[in-house]
This record gives sequence, structure tokens and C-alpha cells, in this order.
Amino acid sequence: MLLVGLLFNLPFYLTNTWNSGYLPFNSNKLYDRYGNNYKVRDIIDKAGRFDAEKYASYSVISHLTRH
Repeated sequence: MLLVGLLFNLPFYLTNTWNSGYLPFNSNKLYDRYGNNYKVRDIIDKAGRFDAEKYASYSVISHLTRH
């Protein structure tokens, strides 16, 4: 499992593909494009529904992880 993770994740991290060089390397949490914890409250409206415009202006969710 470690070898597979290194083979697939390390090249993306080292080449900064999809800004992955700024993100943490190994965790099960969600992060924004700046490497901070993802704030779901920043992408919902007052009624608690998903707001696509807020999502586009805030950050896509990154599953890459902290090192």
C-alpha cells in the first residue's frame, strides 16, 4: 500500500500538479487549495444548501493530505 501511494502521489506532489505541492501529503481530512482545513460553511447559503458560486470562488475540495 505504501509503495502504491508513493508511486502515484509523490510525482504529483513533487511536480506540483494541480497545486498539490502546497497541500499536505498524507491524511484523511479534506483541505482547500491553500492547504487549510476545508470550511464547508463557506460554500453554503443561509438555508444550508450548496451554493455553486461560493464553491467556485472559495476552493475545490482537495483529498491530498498534510505532511
